[in-house]
Amino acid sequence: MKTTYLLIACLAAFSLSFVTLVQDNPFMQKIAPLNEAKLNRTETTLSAGLKREASSWNNESFNAIVFTGPNFIKKRNIAGFLAQKKNAGLFIVDLSRVVSGNILTTRRNLDIVFENAAGKNVVLLFDEGESLFGRRTNVNNSHNRYDSAGTAYFIRQLVNYRTSIIMSVKNETAVNPVLFENFVRFDIH
Repeated sequence: MKTTYLLIACLAAFSLSFVTLVQDNPFMQKIAPLNEAKLNRTETTLSAGLKREASSWNNESFNAIVFTGPNFIKKRNIAGFLAQKKNAGLFIVDLSRVVSGNILTTRRNLDIVFENAAGKNVVLLFDEGESLFGRRTNVNNSHNRYDSAGTAYFIRQLVNYRTSIIMSVKNETAVNPVLFENFVRFDIH
């Protein structure tokens, strides 16, 4: 009898946590828009390439950008600027919670992120992209395939959901080079 109650309680907790997971999405945090002073200050520091990129963003297409460099605050401000130019909300995706040691769990978590962003006017900022797109080193067996498989899956989801993405990485040499074939890259210092 106690086993039955325990099983029912576990199933109820699991289903409740799954519903909460989908509704509240613990993987994403909404970032407040930049105030006018910060918006203007950020715009004056942009390179010509970034200004061209900002003017090309629209709501009908997805955009994929990689920001490289150590200054996360500046990268977040520029992401906020681009989101505001698109009249979109900016969400930071916490990759430390998305990425798992199990590739199927990582895919499920990415699906949740993309499903929550689908059909909404949002820009997703993935900070510390090395955790998702990191290049594997000193691995010489069949597990190497997951390095490219994860990147291919992410890009496929990006195209399927037509969501605008900004990936932030500190060191571009630590990232799978396939990423740079699909994203526009800017160095932010």
